[in-house]
Amino acid sequence: MIRIRIDKIVEKTGKNLSDIARETGINRNTIQSLALGKVNGIKFETIEKLCSVYGLMIADILDRSIPQQAIAVEKHELYKQEGECVPFTMFPPSSALATYCIPGNEAFALGALHIYSKGSYIFAYWDATAMRTTAHACYARLSSRSAFQELYSEFSAAGVIIDGLYRKTFEGDIAEFSQETLCIFLQHVLQACRNFWNQSIWIDAFDVGVDQEIIKKVCAEYALSADDVQILTTPSELTFSGERKRRLFDIIDDIYSRTWTKEKLTQYVKTDEAVQQYRRDFDYTESNYAMVKHMTNENIVEEIWGHVQNSDAWKKEYRDLKNYEKDHELAIKNIVRKKKVKENPLWFFERLTIWREYRKKVNLMSIHVFDAILMRIEALTGIPKMYVQYLVPDEVPNVLKGLVSLEELKRRREEGIMMTFAGNRFEVICGEQASSLLREYNDRLGADTSTSVVNGQTACQGYAKGVARIILDVSQFDRFNEGEILVTGMTRPEFLPLMKKAAGIVTNEGGITCHAAIVSRELGKPCIIGTKNATTRIPDGATVEVRANHATVRIL
Repeated sequence: MIRIRIDKIVEKTGKNLSDIARETGINRNTIQSLALGKVNGIKFETIEKLCSVYGLMIADILDRSIPQQAIAVEKHELYKQEGECVPFTMFPPSSALATYCIPGNEAFALGALHIYSKGSYIFAYWDATAMRTTAHACYARLSSRSAFQELYSEFSAAGVIIDGLYRKTFEGDIAEFSQETLCIFLQHVLQACRNFWNQSIWIDAFDVGVDQEIIKKVCAEYALSADDVQILTTPSELTFSGERKRRLFDIIDDIYSRTWTKEKLTQYVKTDEAVQQYRRDFDYTESNYAMVKHMTNENIVEEIWGHVQNSDAWKKEYRDLKNYEKDHELAIKNIVRKKKVKENPLWFFERLTIWREYRKKVNLMSIHVFDAILMRIEALTGIPKMYVQYLVPDEVPNVLKGLVSLEELKRRREEGIMMTFAGNRFEVICGEQASSLLREYNDRLGADTSTSVVNGQTACQGYAKGVARIILDVSQFDRFNEGEILVTGMTRPEFLPLMKKAAGIVTNEGGITCHAAIVSRELGKPCIIGTKNATTRIPDGATVEVRANHATVRIL
């Protein structure tokens, strides 16, 4: 839904309300209610009638005033996430968050979500108080293995559907879709994504520190050390990046004994079915939430060739990956035996890391599907994909009919928009009004600059000292050097090469099950998460000490 100003139509056309109702076939009461501002929005089918009858563009009749009731945020503590992303692919998780409540208990809900988007970067804000109460309620509801597994089964079944859509997209069929077929397919994809996110958006509620609160209580009850916690909360299954690497090593192991030239390897990669299946299965792994990067045969050749030049290194990593699950399960059993308990006292968070990693994998798959849809819209309309990314999904039929202009989408991307998701309602404002709200939300988050110490939460223990490098997106990756301290809003899969080079990792956001926490433990790198403002508190290029055991970063 989106607000429409009927008075603008009256002004542009000279028609009265009765004329508009009669000439468009829209109910007179609907026109009257819109004119009086007594409804929250209007269906896009109705917008199409208004635009087509009077030769208008949607941008001609958009209401750009600030809808105060919808965008007002209660004066509670705000939680912020940020990162590379674009509006079109944000809609399923954003809608799920805004409408989420614990089944049978609407008192526990995550509330409104406010997202500022400009270019390929977003800032998202919601109520930290609502997150805390919802996280505690979810933990109480899912702290039995049977309840947890029941919901996980529903979640993974929804993921399988998106996996199938991803594989269909890989074959390239969407590039031939008609306008009608594309719109039908989009609705199918959106519904699949909504189902998927409805089962998993609650995980983010733990990121305000609820996971640490619960873990602290469990540690006191079972006398668990920090080392115990690190082992007990690390996933006992490989992450999807680990899965990819093991599959690649399977291929290398099969062919390593042969004599290869670069030319022979290139031909082999192009024609071998196992290699091509690997490419289909892991095409999404180099993408992020704003940019799709496909795996090519050339990428595979270069990676294999690089590994076979250093046999000791890849063979060791291959052994470690093959033994990972067995070794980690043994480490957990040793702690369980030592503490004389029946099972992992922190099993909930260990399983939550697995849940979250699968969610990330499926989300990247869905982004590949959305990207193929956006490319088809670009082909059908001539509007570059970078601007099509600023469509509201409900606008797709209208942009295909020429009712949403390049100029409107370009303005959204370049001037910035603030999107508000509140229940089933959606609002969007542009330009300076959106920027003003962004400043207001950031001011409310604040930053204590009176001390040289930044506090957070321990994700992986250890100590590191080095130059702090503020990295927010892929375009800044080439600024990062070996041995520096990576400081960012939140890490995502594309950050893995930087995390391997880093001496330590510090993030604004995240909980014990976030990407930074999982990967830092895999790499054994000291990591502090949930600082809220490290990227603004720590000067780029400053020397810092990361004291992960104490969850502090000291600016030297």
